[in-house]
Amino acid sequence: MNPVISPKDFFEQSSVIDSYRGLTCWMLYSDMHRKLSNYIRENWNAIDAMSGYRCLLCLLDQPTKWEDPYWKHAKIKPHLGDLLKSRPFDRNESFTIADSLGVPYADMPAFVFFPSVHSSTKVLVKIDNISNDDELTSVFSKTMDCVRTVVQNSRFDEISDQVELVQERENCLHRLEPMINRQRFSSVVYKIVSPTTILAAVEVAAGLYIGK
Repeated sequence: MNPVISPKDFFEQSSVIDSYRGLTCWMLYSDMHRKLSNYIRENWNAIDAMSGYRCLLCLLDQPTKWEDPYWKHAKIKPHLGDLLKSRPFDRNESFTIADSLGVPYADMPAFVFFPSVHSSTKVLVKIDNISNDDELTSVFSKTMDCVRTVVQNSRFDEISDQVELVQERENCLHRLEPMINRQRFSSVVYKIVSPTTILAAVEVAAGLYIGK
């Protein structure tokens, strides 16, 4: 798991994200998706354990006055120290990121898998059936089951070159998309082909945020 506290945080970690030996995914959600937001906060450790080394989940969120456990964990990371002195990034900027990527608001909340922060191709998986915790647990479990199957049959352990890692993630996403479609636990699964990268979309949102 990778909580993104500010745009600068994501920019600084972009090379690390692209070097990850597994799938990489942006979780696109806002304050309007309250059940999902609360679920993530309350089950952070479980989601982190489920995604494990197989999937790096990046999400846009901000610390709260009651200091959630994952923010306490984030604060001990030296490279985040200076970021926590500034106003955190609002998760509602996810709408601006969705605009840049061409994602309809109706398809949020969603997992957006990407081979690289610089890639024009992504795979969106809508997070359906979020009326209660049991349904959310089912969605996370089934998604991560598919991720586990794909990664277990990958070549990540054999690769050290970053370009090859990105290519292997692209290969994995080619297999992940039809696998999730066959299981039908998400009503919306499709490939996004857009010149706007995840990194560029966050940068656009950052510019709007900083200008407020």
